[in-house]
Amino acid sequence: MLTQFIAPAYVRFIAGFLLVLTAFSWAGNGVQADGSVAPIKKPEPTLPLKNVKKPNISQCVETDQIDRYTVEDDQTVRLFLKTGDQQIMLLARHCPQLQFHGYFSYTPVDGKLCASTGKIKTRAGLLCQIKRFTPAPEHTVAQKE
Repeated sequence: MLTQFIAPAYVRFIAGFLLVLTAFSWAGNGVQADGSVAPIKKPEPTLPLKNVKKPNISQCVETDQIDRYTVEDDQTVRLFLKTGDQQIMLLARHCPQLQFHGYFSYTPVDGKLCASTGKIKTRAGLLCQIKRFTPAPEHTVAQKE
């Protein structure tokens, strides 16, 4: 009596998977289904990316120049620079508990804290986007303690 070997389902699945994988690998290396070699296409030239925001150099503060800061409200921080100048850092939105704790941390990129790309982190762990830096107006400049 002749016995017929029937492969288990998982063996048939693996064999089918390998067959499909082989077909995809042939399709990816320029070999067409009939065995001929497909012509090599020139890659399309890439266009410059639009809407990529690069930080404006004037909208960055060198972090080694920050002497201290005061939190004025949940969206505004006054930076006192070592040069004696002051910058107002405006956040993109209300940053809860910033004024309550009066503390934040940041990770500088290339030694700078930049508007629209920089973020601060509150003591509560919330990340808040920096919208812009502006020089403090002369009549509101607080005296250094």
